[in-house]
Amino acid sequence: MHAVACLAGELLGWPQMASTPEAGTQLVRRCLSLAQEASRLNCFIDIFVTHAVAAAGLADAQPSGFEARPLSGVPFAVKDIYALEGHRTSGGSRFDDLCEGRTPSLLISSFVRAGAIVLGTTNLDELCYGMTGLNAHFSAVRNPLDETRIAGGSSSGSAAAVAAGIVPFALGSDTGGSIRVPAGCCGIVGFKPSHGLFSLEGMVPLSPTQDCVGWLTPSVSDAHLLFRVARGLLPNNQPVLGASKSLEGTTFGIFDHPFFAAEEPTIKKDFQHAVNFLRSMGATVKTVDGSFLESCDLSAAAITGFEATLFHRDRLKKNAGMFSGPTLERLRRGQAIDQDEYDAAMVLRTAHLKTSPLTALECDFFLTPTIVQYPPTIEELANDPHAGLSYTLKSLHATRAFSFLGGPIISLPLSTMIGFPTSLQIVGGLLDDIRLLSIGELISRTWSDQYPVRSRS
Repeated sequence: MHAVACLAGELLGWPQMASTPEAGTQLVRRCLSLAQEASRLNCFIDIFVTHAVAAAGLADAQPSGFEARPLSGVPFAVKDIYALEGHRTSGGSRFDDLCEGRTPSLLISSFVRAGAIVLGTTNLDELCYGMTGLNAHFSAVRNPLDETRIAGGSSSGSAAAVAAGIVPFALGSDTGGSIRVPAGCCGIVGFKPSHGLFSLEGMVPLSPTQDCVGWLTPSVSDAHLLFRVARGLLPNNQPVLGASKSLEGTTFGIFDHPFFAAEEPTIKKDFQHAVNFLRSMGATVKTVDGSFLESCDLSAAAITGFEATLFHRDRLKKNAGMFSGPTLERLRRGQAIDQDEYDAAMVLRTAHLKTSPLTALECDFFLTPTIVQYPPTIEELANDPHAGLSYTLKSLHATRAFSFLGGPIISLPLSTMIGFPTSLQIVGGLLDDIRLLSIGELISRTWSDQYPVRSRS
């Protein structure tokens, strides 16, 4: 069997090439061509043309009858915060020392061992400290749904590259919503696994306590496949576990809380539609007490600010002028967080990891909109120095408190009309990743069968 594995061909939402002796090379060259055609989106910082073509050639050279690896010949993109051999990891910044002494990313190695090919590194908010994708050093990432609008952040380029169809999947990272927000903005799936499930080795930190690897994909089935590959749960040609057939006995908690007050009527309407839809599938959906959200959000912000400032302490002392203005402002705010405030936040986090609010509120999952406003235009944010921070904080309020709880979270698109996407955030309990993915598959598949995604054109 040559190049692209059967399993990847069946599940990855991607036009696979015929199984020919040059299938992998054809697929890589197609991705490279698409990246060139979509260069105006500014998804990539570096594209590894020579490496990707050579790796595809090696996959194609496997002898007939060779048992293909699960992702054999499948190209993917990587947020430029992961250490790669022979590559300067920028973190979307001007610094050269961010991955000094760090070994190459273990997560990337797991996908490469499964046969996937790194196509290039993607653009992001500088040092992951923002939610807009407006980068002063590498320029703004544009949203494929509407190129005048932002792609969200901080995994901006990864989301845009998947949404534009350039690659079948891309790696991001999520500390307070940096996978889910761009997924929501670009109308694709974003998955953040349980904290601690995958190594952070070889990744530029923002907040080591809360940083989490993750990925962006066209579908939940793709996200599930990648999870099983990364966890070593997928021997060659072993089928992925299907989603359960019913939501009977599943309880979702929703919130009447300002954090999730949708600013756009369509977002509010689509979320209520989704709630009614889940009830029609047999699920229990109940409004629960969201009083824990503010303390989680504030504590998450304190931990992030304190740890980010600690990591960049020497750079702030010696080379503060190398940071862009918005990033420097957020780091300066982090310097104002004292040890007592940080320690109190860590105590609360430990308490919630031991006893999740999901358990206390007798829910299997929490359910919210992923984004509460449409992605603003790049021009809007560029013309107002305070607008980017305001957008970032609003976005974080809808996502950050759940990152603090440590469990898996997925964002599913509900509709992807030009410039006006809506999406659903589903929050699971710690280490309940496979059940969350299975539930997400069922919801996504049934939703799309009954309510086909609205046209992007």
